[in-house]
Amino acid sequence: MTPRKKINPFVLILAGIDPTGNAGLFRDQEICRQLEIPFIAIPTALALQNDKNYWQTLPVPIKIFQKMLDDINLKSLGAIKIGMLANQKTVADVVKFIHRVKKQNPKIKVVWDPVFASSSGGILLDKVGQKLAIKNLWPLVDLVTPNTIEAQILSGKKIKQNGSKLAQDLYFKNRVAIYLKGGHTAQKATDYFHDGAPQTLSGPVSKVKIRGTGCTFATTVAG
Repeated sequence: MTPRKKINPFVLILAGIDPTGNAGLFRDQEICRQLEIPFIAIPTALALQNDKNYWQTLPVPIKIFQKMLDDINLKSLGAIKIGMLANQKTVADVVKFIHRVKKQNPKIKVVWDPVFASSSGGILLDKVGQKLAIKNLWPLVDLVTPNTIEAQILSGKKIKQNGSKLAQDLYFKNRVAIYLKGGHTAQKATDYFHDGAPQTLSGPVSKVKIRGTGCTFATTVAG
């Protein structure tokens, strides 16, 4: 009798569509293909933008988004990567979905890249949606990967803190692992990881300016 081939678990990607392909769902899919990781990709919204300009965000109609989530085999999932969520309705549905997944699949890992704004200038999650995600989504995930701007929003503090202290404060807020990315700094990039034991990672900033690095990182970790 031929042994049944083991099926690798899927990464579920919940993210927006960037028409340039440099960020968002298209970028996430490309990373999974490069890593040879099976994935399921569900769009949350369409961001009308290019590398320099942003015009509008069009969320996927909520009933269609709900239907796509309902049709997923939850036990086939190994990890979930959450990116752009667009508005509070999508955030609320993702929160319900994560609760449902974790009941059936307690070992699943969830990586949240808190995409609040586009580097081309657009708001990718409205303020009501941000508050809802911070209150209800954040405690459910296993890792949050903000850049310095997103981290300030998560902290709710207008006073700027050094990266190490900020990562520490964010970790102890929900006791969820934090990877604070420092790539927005001018010359040297310093990242701060905190999961109860702080770590600092430093390196040179790439001279090549590309979008989608946050998507790339979070999807790679989820994979």
